[in-house]
This record gives sequence, structure tokens and C-alpha cells, in this order.
Amino acid sequence: MHIILMILTILGQCKLSTKPHQNHFENIFYYDDEYYNNHLYVSKVYWNANFNKRLKDVDPRYLYYKDGDIKRYTKYDKIGQGAFSQVFLGLRDDGEIVVMKELKPMKWQAINREIQVLKAIKGTTNTLQLIDAIRNQNKKQNATFIYQYLSSVNLLHLFGKLELPKIKLYMYQLLKALNQVHSKGVMHRDVKMANIIIKDDDTLYLIDWGLGEFYHPKKRYNTRVGTRYYKAPELLVNNKQYDYSVDMWAFGCTLASMIFQKQPLFKGKDVYDQLDKIVTVLGTEDLLKYLEKYDLIYPDPPIHSQKPFTIYIDPENAHLVTKEGLDLISKLLVYDHKLRLTAEEAMAHSFFDGFRI
Repeated sequence: MHIILMILTILGQCKLSTKPHQNHFENIFYYDDEYYNNHLYVSKVYWNANFNKRLKDVDPRYLYYKDGDIKRYTKYDKIGQGAFSQVFLGLRDDGEIVVMKELKPMKWQAINREIQVLKAIKGTTNTLQLIDAIRNQNKKQNATFIYQYLSSVNLLHLFGKLELPKIKLYMYQLLKALNQVHSKGVMHRDVKMANIIIKDDDTLYLIDWGLGEFYHPKKRYNTRVGTRYYKAPELLVNNKQYDYSVDMWAFGCTLASMIFQKQPLFKGKDVYDQLDKIVTVLGTEDLLKYLEKYDLIYPDPPIHSQKPFTIYIDPENAHLVTKEGLDLISKLLVYDHKLRLTAEEAMAHSFFDGFRI
């Protein structure tokens, strides 16, 4: 037993190598830069962000984390609830107001992964920072995450009330958050209005990292993640080798919803109907090209002709629509994730001229 523990400790300190070999823990192969830069199934940005990280930082099996003391915190009013957690206002014993996120019973790997993700994005702007984490040592355990408290409002509550300058201000900050976390090798995988809060001083924060995951080139991921209305086409057609661009599709849906005053933009009854709603606008022809390019099979795809995003313009939202906004949306909401704008590319788009902070 002592020998096994020693081996695991050593492995936990090991780094993921950039040399050509198989990583036995993730079943990922590493090759040279030219291979990755030209590979169809590899992200076009930040593909090597996790190459030199230690296993204890990216693999939940090897996480070492010193838990905080739950006795330091007093729970007060409930302020939110999600599928996997409840959120309360709390008070630390030194008088600091905090947010306490109580996770519902789940596998310890999922809890460890969220802690690792939150550690990885520590110090990034426009993301809610973890203060402490307390885990209960059970097979399917609860955990409490302690976050900084911010006087804020959910972006969903501001829907339909914002003029174009505020939309640009908030969306640019969201791109800043995404670009920074992507550069840390992290995919959020659940970007949506409900996971965005706005502080009193108009600072935006991207929250809820429960579905966050580390990106590794060519790794096959679970496609049953995220919120249906914001799911990227690659998730809907079960393309498991996806990357950061799933967040950029969700960003595109969020931006389009705010400009066209339509929430959600694509409202499907299930995953099949969700793809149909997308194809109704983007058309079947480009979907078939995407499926062929990535050697994907999707039986009986819906048949629709492509339509311009101007179909969403009406007297109620016309004051928010600009040619720059339409152009940006058209470069985000595309089937082929390799052609979709990255966060950094979107930040440089003319739509944000005068709003870069």
C-alpha cells in the first residue's frame, strides 16, 4: 500500500509532456507543433495550454487540495438554485460577506474537477473567484464552495432593457473572460445569460464552472453538456472532439438574443428539434458539408434553405441592429467550429470599436 501511495504521489507531480508519446491517463497523443497547427480535430488556439501542467492540476484523480473549515462560515438567505446546487449568502467569522454554493450529491471526480478548473482560472478578470472549498469525504459527496460576494444582478434580468452601448460593453467583457479562461486551457461549456452577472459598476462576471473542463487535443468529450438552447452544432451531432469554440457558439447565441430581443434565439423541444431550429436559419447545405468534412453521421438531417439573420429584425429591435453586429453574429453562428471566430478574434471585430476596455 505504501508503495502504491508513493507512486501516485510521484505521478501527481509529473507534467504532461510535449514530446511524442502516449499519456496513459488521458489516452491522448502528443506530437510536434506542426501536427497540431494543421490537424482538423485540434483547436486552432490554445491547444497546448495544458501540456506542461501537472497531473494534480488537470486530472481529478490526482488533486491535492487542503479543504477549508466549514465552521468559519454561517449560512443565511438562499439567493439561487440550479440543477446541481443551491446558493446562499454567508458570513465568514472575520465579518466578510461571502457566497456559499452547496453542491448536491455527486461523484468526487466532478467536485475535484471543478476545484481544479477554479484554481486554473484564478486571477483572470471577469470571472468569479473561489475563496475556499470544503468537501465531505463520502463516495458521493456534498461540497460547499465559498466565493467572493458581489452586489450584482443576473444578465437574464436585464434582458430587453439594455441599449446597444451597454450590450457592447457587457459582451466585450464576456469575450475578455472567455479569452482568458481559454488561454488557461479551460472550456466553460455552459455559457448563457443565467451564468452571467453584472456588478453595480457595470463589471461583468462569468459564473458557474460546474461543467468546466480542461482542453486536451483530440480528447473525446461528453457531448451531453450545456444548456440545450445554447448548444453548439458539434454537440448536437455528437462530435466528441470539440474545443473552446463551443463557448463561442453560446456567446453568439447570447449576443444575438440581446440584439434581436429574442430569448432564446433557437428554442428546440429536444436536441433533435434544437438542431432543426438552427438548420432553419443556417440551412442544410452547410450542415452536410460540415458532417462530411469531419466524417460525422447524422441520419435524416432536416431540410431547409439558408436564411439571413435579417429575418429577426422587427420594429421592436431595429434600433439595436447594425451591419457590424450582423456581421459578427454571422461569423460566430456557423456550423464549422474551425471557422467560428475565437474570443480574441471577436474582440478585434469592428462591432466593438470604441468599447474596448
